[in-house]
Amino acid sequence: MTVSWRYFCGTDIMPETAPPTPSTKMSHTQFKIRLRKFFCDTKSCSKRIFAQCLPKIVRRYQRKTTRLETVLKQILWEVGASAAATIAKLLGLLLSHDAILYQFNNAPQPCTAQTSPRELGIDDFAFRKGKTYGTILIDLKTSTPVDLLPDREKMTVEKWLREHPGAKIVSRDRSAVYAEAIREGAPEATSVADRFHLVKNLMETLQEQMSKESKAIREVLLPQVPSMVDDGPVCLTRRQKQARALSRQNRFERWQQVHALFKEGYAKKEIARMMNLDTQTVRNYLLAETFQERQRTSPANGPLTPFKDYLLKRWQEGCQNAYQLWREAQYRTKNTGNFYRMKGTALV
Repeated sequence: MTVSWRYFCGTDIMPETAPPTPSTKMSHTQFKIRLRKFFCDTKSCSKRIFAQCLPKIVRRYQRKTTRLETVLKQILWEVGASAAATIAKLLGLLLSHDAILYQFNNAPQPCTAQTSPRELGIDDFAFRKGKTYGTILIDLKTSTPVDLLPDREKMTVEKWLREHPGAKIVSRDRSAVYAEAIREGAPEATSVADRFHLVKNLMETLQEQMSKESKAIREVLLPQVPSMVDDGPVCLTRRQKQARALSRQNRFERWQQVHALFKEGYAKKEIARMMNLDTQTVRNYLLAETFQERQRTSPANGPLTPFKDYLLKRWQEGCQNAYQLWREAQYRTKNTGNFYRMKGTALV
């Protein structure tokens, strides 16, 4: 094989400057570079041309210098792709956010360390919410991501911990899968629950207990005031009573069916899909150990609560003109209220 070479003189416009615009007042910058190209004279050679590279100035097959790539990558990390494109335009760099993302995705990734940080955080994240989830590992001391795992399975997390030893404290959520993976993958590390999930666990427990005693709590916190109690129960028609009874029966049957399916081993999302219910409704049914009756109570306080005694008194005296009652209430206070809302309250 014989190889010959000759000089190749070319010009290139580096994208560190932009064409002149009224806002930037910048001009082209040209670099005349004298490079060598090697040509193989053997026709059967797969590489006929060998070009001289400039690794310290620009990477192969790129139209941006390494210095510019570093600046764009730093801006991208700080503000994101869209904002980075706006900042680049102000600097005279005509780049779109897609171009910046493409540049970042194709950049060579630095070699990652084979050891885990001393303080490691593990949590899941959604590639597609409700469908596909992965695992993110974060260095808690520097608050920087360490690695992303394609799923949140026990074997995946355990394998990563075995390949990257060195973690002394591992913060996780309440997942039993992560807890078991930490025990087997990093037995020398101390597994702790992070503050966010501890507070969330406390709030969910309090909410569950308070929902069971909602009726008693409502009676204590919202005592009945004589002036706000109706004269008697509202009389319902036969059709209304039948509709309420049918609605209650349907809710009771759904509550029973949800508990039955959950005992058979179905997941909450599967139950919601099978019964055409919202996932939160299924959770509420499972949290209630007994069937919860609907609380049909009027709001304790409203915009017309200060006027209710006066309005009822005037209504019983014979003044049943809603607009007149509204003007009298407006005179008694600076709060003007609403005529139609006052009309509905006065007719109670």
